[in-house]
Amino acid sequence: MLRLLVPAAMLLAGACAPSARDLGRQAFFRHDYTAAREHFEQSAQNGGKDYVLHRLELATVMFEQGDYEAAEAVLLKATKIMRGTSGELEGTVSLIAHESAKQFKGDPFEKAMANFYCGLIFYMKGDYGNARAGFMQARMADKAGSDEQFQDDFAIASYFAGRCSIKMHEYDNARVFFERARAAQPGNRYFAEEALDDNVIFVLQLGRSPVKTRTGPGGSLDDYSRGHYRETGANVWADDAMLGSSAPGVDLLHQAKTSSRTVKDTIQTAKGVVKEGLFAAAVMTDDSKTSLMLALAALLFPSGADTRQWDLLPGEVHVVSARLKPGRYTIRIDFFEENRLLQDYEQVWENVEVLDDADTLLVFRSGSGKRGGTMGVTQAGTGDTGAPAEPAEPVETDTPEPASTEQSAEPAAGETNPPSIVGTTDQED
Repeated sequence: MLRLLVPAAMLLAGACAPSARDLGRQAFFRHDYTAAREHFEQSAQNGGKDYVLHRLELATVMFEQGDYEAAEAVLLKATKIMRGTSGELEGTVSLIAHESAKQFKGDPFEKAMANFYCGLIFYMKGDYGNARAGFMQARMADKAGSDEQFQDDFAIASYFAGRCSIKMHEYDNARVFFERARAAQPGNRYFAEEALDDNVIFVLQLGRSPVKTRTGPGGSLDDYSRGHYRETGANVWADDAMLGSSAPGVDLLHQAKTSSRTVKDTIQTAKGVVKEGLFAAAVMTDDSKTSLMLALAALLFPSGADTRQWDLLPGEVHVVSARLKPGRYTIRIDFFEENRLLQDYEQVWENVEVLDDADTLLVFRSGSGKRGGTMGVTQAGTGDTGAPAEPAEPVETDTPEPASTEQSAEPAAGETNPPSIVGTTDQED
């Protein structure tokens, strides 16, 4: 008996041991990015259905560490898969397969954020053509997955696409992008025309990602609720001068909850109804054997919604911009909850350099116990902007078609064929 119990105990202990992904998430949320990266690199060795999710998590840590080159390579590979389609077979398979058994490609707002991070990285490098391509892909991901009244409300992507267009001397395109940003976030003063000459842009990531849960018949549908976090905004200081309070650029809970219902949701609802019907029939029948078989069929029927998610995302992304003279500054960020300062959230960053001939893009993330440090900031370059592949026609065109790289990218009416990011090659992990 003892010989039987020992292996069983070892098996139980192994089943209860946290995975590399679990350990990575724990390390990430306590801001130990070195340990988090080690764990996520381990989990990323696994392929299969969570291939994209593992890489999104690894890229998030790399981004937080400031290893933008590594994050870029991982994100580009992930976004390429996320943009792909599986064809009609996926809908057929979903009738008999559990949603979580399929390849993870993310919800629309997750696809938008992956492309948004790509855009930020290219903006830092001064590659405004590829940066704008990333921001336009973010806008397209949002538009493709949103109900009609909520399309084109990923304001911060429109804002940065506008800034890229200015750098590329495409002022008509810039005007349209900024109009879209202001329409989505009319109260954001940093999107106003008088702020567009600012040379320092702060991107502030607040809080925790929306939480995905099951709902509907048989738990067949998914829904999102607000992640648990306290911070609602931030004040930004350079030395002893306050630059401003943050303004929202995008609320990811809003993005998550305004996604349109798809064919997949219809199939999932049908599966949930069938599952509940089997349970009801099992209760109502008088034959015990039939009842048992129906109950077993209900238990085994795969109706549950897929609750996998990229939960290392923030809950909101805010922006602050300012015009600063060239030099080195101490940047302080005071996060607050409504009107109350969160003392344990203060971050102080030394040695932040502002150049005379380049934008300075600074990306920070809130969190209790994050103190700051000394940083070498990446300034957006001033050299060749490059040009995205497959750019669309100028602003006046309603249905853009692929054109030469000398033409501008269409941000307005069509945007059915957004530019692709170029200058990168796929590499195996």
